[in-house]
Amino acid sequence: MLPLGDFCRAHGIKGEIRLSTNLSPKFFSEVFVVFFGGKEYSVESIRAVNGGALIKLKGVDTPENADSLRGTAYLPDAFRPKLDADEFFWDDVIGLECALSDGKKIGKVTDVGLNAPTPVITVFSESRSGASTKNGGLRAGNEILFPAVKGLIKEVSPETGTLLLDAEVFGKVAVYED
Repeated sequence: MLPLGDFCRAHGIKGEIRLSTNLSPKFFSEVFVVFFGGKEYSVESIRAVNGGALIKLKGVDTPENADSLRGTAYLPDAFRPKLDADEFFWDDVIGLECALSDGKKIGKVTDVGLNAPTPVITVFSESRSGASTKNGGLRAGNEILFPAVKGLIKEVSPETGTLLLDAEVFGKVAVYED
């Protein structure tokens, strides 16, 4: 299942829910069903608002019902929107081998956090051959976190299993576990 986003709070008096999502509004017309808490909900409406969306689910008709739904909602794979060749979903990045444009290997992507305005990618480094730190390198087993800022991601290739990052930008934004 594809993470759609996080239900945050009720909006208004008719049961709409504020949804924090990184899904482009161009796909909202393709969102008919969501899963939340092990239950399937039909979508009555979804519309873009600043920083996310407002979604109305069938059977959720009061602010109290809407407010009880907090956490991550998912799209079933059967309803996964079709992407253009240069587009990807964040869950497609998990499991890819991460490398820098200067040829250094970083490690494998283990998570993409979507709770911030900018997605935060976590990479598990399996060796010291990754990007250098002020200490001269990575210790095996370290996690590296970095925000998916503009200019960082050069290529996402699920076909080859790689995520290519700009080495210069990466050096400025990466955070290493000590």
